[in-house]
Amino acid sequence: MTDASGPVQASERIPTLDIVRGFALLGILIMNMPGFSASFYAEADGSHLWPGMLDQRAEQLRDMLFSGKFNSMFSLLFGIGFTIQLGRMLARDPDHGAALYVRRLLVLMAFAVVHCVLWTGDVLHIYVVLGFLLLVFRGVSNRAVVATIVALICYPAVSGVVRLLVMSAGAVAEALEPLLRDPARRSDLAARGRARAAQFAWAGSAEGHLRAYRAAIRI
Repeated sequence: MTDASGPVQASERIPTLDIVRGFALLGILIMNMPGFSASFYAEADGSHLWPGMLDQRAEQLRDMLFSGKFNSMFSLLFGIGFTIQLGRMLARDPDHGAALYVRRLLVLMAFAVVHCVLWTGDVLHIYVVLGFLLLVFRGVSNRAVVATIVALICYPAVSGVVRLLVMSAGAVAEALEPLLRDPARRSDLAARGRARAAQFAWAGSAEGHLRAYRAAIRI
């Protein structure tokens, strides 16, 4: 019997999915490149790191063509990959196929933990959680799956409306007023903000990443 835990043969791969994965990776890289060399708080005050006209047009084009597009593509590819991989594992070893997939998720979690230390924008841990949820959902009915899809699609719109109703500008100002009137609490809040910004500035800088990589491999 073929080893269910081993890699598939080249003839078993689906070239179209590999091409789409590569395209999605390129899009993710393009969207994350600014974060590799600047703080996550950059431009939070309304300023621009690249104020030139051509730079601004390039940024607008990037946001229009790439922003949010490839996260959805990767999510779709993850679901397709889950179906294909688990199906092949169960076909090769019906008794241990699901356990082998769990083992793969745990290995991915190990990579996610290391990546979280080196990069604050890690998403691997999210895929691990979703992978375990897919294992749970694989036995539910199609009706339950459709209901879950509809609920997830509606959630952003519903939560946005609720947030607007509950967290109005007046409500936020009323909640912050006692805090801002107290000089000690205001100073403490500012100090925490500066410390947090400095942390993200280090984590998002190229030099910071280089120091972390060197420390990790003991160069």
